[in-house]
Amino acid sequence: MKSAKNLAALSLAVGVLVSGCAQQTVALSNDVFYSYGPSANVITNKAPDKTNASAPRPANFTSNKAQDYNAAPTKIFVITDIGTDFGEDYANAFQEKFVTLLNSCNVESEVSRIVIYDHAVEARQQRLKQYKPDTLLTIKRNGGTAQQNALKSVTYDIKLIDLKTNATVWRATTDYEKGDFLKLKERGTEFASELVAKMSSDALLRSCK
Repeated sequence: MKSAKNLAALSLAVGVLVSGCAQQTVALSNDVFYSYGPSANVITNKAPDKTNASAPRPANFTSNKAQDYNAAPTKIFVITDIGTDFGEDYANAFQEKFVTLLNSCNVESEVSRIVIYDHAVEARQQRLKQYKPDTLLTIKRNGGTAQQNALKSVTYDIKLIDLKTNATVWRATTDYEKGDFLKLKERGTEFASELVAKMSSDALLRSCK
């Protein structure tokens, strides 16, 4: 009963930001379920760089974990707007690889893509309750850079929420480059691998093979 009440409360109030490993309670708005975030307002346009033909750089994560969080997630519900950035091939490749890698870490997971329709939001809330995860992972766009009106990189804001306490126990940000548009599946796979590796190195995943 306690778990069900916490999950129900999640649709009204989400979480606690991690700042300097101190927790601060904030209201959880519905944008957790369907907002694309402020990315449209903070994208920076840059002139084409004709001298840089190198491969895209790996993710440069900056992360912060709550000092009093010692648990290890075993069942994660993922909400993400990946796909609104570099397209379906990128998003599908990310999702498939991410779920596979989490499974290799003995962690069950389900990924829900963010859409803007109210009925989809309601369906996601119901699925969240039915799935009964111990943690919620949100991956949202929070800016990026463009060249000649084409998105070249995005900034991701990533949060892990412990559903027993509704506290954000881990937060990470990273810039991620699009790279060759012919290799978007590879980029999606690479980002999934880099994110799981970061979660593992921050001691969130402890049984990875």
